[in-house]
Amino acid sequence: MPVNQEFFPLKKKDGRFRAVIQAEYCKGCGICMAFCPEKTLIWAEKLNSFGYPVVELSDEKACRGCLQCFLMCPDVVFNFSREVECHGSGNVERQ
Repeated sequence: MPVNQEFFPLKKKDGRFRAVIQAEYCKGCGICMAFCPEKTLIWAEKLNSFGYPVVELSDEKACRGCLQCFLMCPDVVFNFSREVECHGSGNVERQ
């Protein structure tokens, strides 16, 4: 089921976005990997403190912010933040 972008207005043209994976909540089910249309999620080489395998982004720039991982994850592992470059300063501000 495609995500209705009207309710999730995260777009690259608004600035860069960053997927934040909270590995401690991950139980290694792999649902997020199955639903990622860009296939940017891979198994990390480490386990979390509970002994579960966790996912990580293989290429952060390839993530388009469709939120499928966020919507499908039963353990609320994913968050997204938007990064906006402050004009002229070269600094990046997270929102």
